[in-house]
Amino acid sequence: PGERRNFDHFDESAYFGLNTYEGNQNSVSLNLMYNHYFTYRSSFNVGVQAHLDYFRESLGNDTPWLDSSRSYDLDRDEQEVGAYAEYTYAVKDKFSIVAGVRGDYNAFYDKFFVTPRGHIRWNITPSTTLRGSAGLGYRSTNVITDNIGILATGRAIVFKDSDFSKFNR
Repeated sequence: PGERRNFDHFDESAYFGLNTYEGNQNSVSLNLMYNHYFTYRSSFNVGVQAHLDYFRESLGNDTPWLDSSRSYDLDRDEQEVGAYAEYTYAVKDKFSIVAGVRGDYNAFYDKFFVTPRGHIRWNITPSTTLRGSAGLGYRSTNVITDNIGILATGRAIVFKDSDFSKFNR
């Protein structure tokens, strides 16, 4: 059995000409897992995870010669809980295969996500390894920080939906 707790804090202030960006993120996660070894070659891991994210983002643009002042607040809180299972089979340092699946419920999107994955590794020779991976993954976008370079271009930033509590749903 194992337990892991984690807390992260991130602050950012940036100025690009007349564009002002302020961002703050606080994240808390809790992970409980259990490992079971069937033999020295195979194991099974299961676990549950909870993740809380609190984002506070604002973007301001004051253009005095256009009598324009725009301000956007992109705040959101995300809560996610999930469970996962993973099976591993390995033959010493020569070959290993990992198959797993996880399911997560995200309260912000009000949606359940299933994400399978698989990995294979074969050490053909001591200096040659063949690896392969397949799977799905999901992540929430942070509109400004994921596209921070657009602030330096001088382009107008326009949001289609002004109700930011529902963006990206």
